[in-house]
Amino acid sequence: MRSPIFILPGAYLVFQGLSILWASDVSEGLIQFNIKMGLLVIPFVLVANKSLFKTGFRPKIIQAFLWGNVVAGLFVFAYAAYRVLSSGSWFFTLPGSDYRHYYFLYEDLAEPLMHPGYLSTYIGFAIIIALYLLLFKQTQKRLLTGLVLFFLFFTLVMLQGRINILALFAVLGLGAIIATFKLKAYKWLVLPAAPLVLLLGFVLFASPQMKSRYFQAPDFSYDISGNDFNSATYRLAEWLCAFDVIEENIWLGVGMGDNRKALQDAYKERAFWAGAERKFNAHNQYVETSIATGLAGFILLLILLVGYGRLAWRQKKYGLLSCLVFFAISMLTESMFERTWALNLFAIFFPVMLLKFEEDQN
Repeated sequence: MRSPIFILPGAYLVFQGLSILWASDVSEGLIQFNIKMGLLVIPFVLVANKSLFKTGFRPKIIQAFLWGNVVAGLFVFAYAAYRVLSSGSWFFTLPGSDYRHYYFLYEDLAEPLMHPGYLSTYIGFAIIIALYLLLFKQTQKRLLTGLVLFFLFFTLVMLQGRINILALFAVLGLGAIIATFKLKAYKWLVLPAAPLVLLLGFVLFASPQMKSRYFQAPDFSYDISGNDFNSATYRLAEWLCAFDVIEENIWLGVGMGDNRKALQDAYKERAFWAGAERKFNAHNQYVETSIATGLAGFILLLILLVGYGRLAWRQKKYGLLSCLVFFAISMLTESMFERTWALNLFAIFFPVMLLKFEEDQN
């Protein structure tokens, strides 16, 4: 069991568990540790049983993941259509509010499955896979793969996963620049340009509410004790309070178990009443880790990401490396390891793709 595929996430999780020793709320710490156990257990099981996997296993997993995301997208759109037909309206409003919740957008679109931030991460992985198959692998199913790629990107736009879209453009842009210089072919610059044109087209004809979400900008003069927030200023307030906690516990953090209470206390200290009332987390995995385990835990998280990236690079699995960069950027505005949806995606997807099975040796 000397494989870095197991050791890297194992070291991160073990240190998270050890931090319970300097937390006062042990029961809460154990609950959080149990949520994160997949980071340790899943890679361990995969590494220990890799001899059981047959030749051709990985391509089947990739296809299953891709089509699973297509089915998920079709399902959420079908459910949204059902709700529109049942209610006779494209949207609904909550009692005492004028805000319109559109069935085909954001939280209400993703509602049957998971939070839109996490579903957007799955869809982002599937987009990278579909693009890789379209460009480098398939020769007879290009039209079908292209249609799948368009549908997945459309789903991502409707889910309004802004950080995921930015992460996708960052990955595509970096890949295009590398390919342009390496192959001396400027046609690769179309790689990020084509989806950007599609996105602008969608947003151009979108509803004012959808436009406002895509063009939200943080207002640094916001009133932290008020109620006039957008998603950008919410995060500014969360991070401001989180850094108060980190600054006081820079090296080892407050310990897993006290981390959520410490953040809530910081909200109250700063009079961030909206965050305290809704019990927001930090919406940033790097910040979330630093609250619980300080600079030491933050470094272990970086070692995990860089270590997996190094393995992907050495194995020349550039599509997988793209997924990892996409995931790392997405963690800037979502606490990915605090929910099993994203944590299990990380714990299963990357070890399966990095392990050397019989097919690799043959």
